[in-house]
Amino acid sequence: MKKTLVFMLVILLMLACGERPDNVTVNNQSGQMKDFVEILYFHGKQRCATCRSIEQNTKELLEVKFDGQMNEGMLVYHVIDISKK
Repeated sequence: MKKTLVFMLVILLMLACGERPDNVTVNNQSGQMKDFVEILYFHGKQRCATCRSIEQNTKELLEVKFDGQMNEGMLVYHVIDISKK
């Protein structure tokens, strides 16, 4: 099960890497736009234990392995509840 979830996450990240939304701008100190990676976790109102575990494990991984990049704004993580408008 874990291998399948990791595989799906990798595929999703690979598909999302080439796209850049027009309405997102992150400016560095010189005023130029800089590149960043945005990680989105979508979930519904009702979640099983596995779904909650995925969110928790993702947060822990990002905090441990990518803390520097998150503090610099190179990596952004958002949790999105699709049941809310």
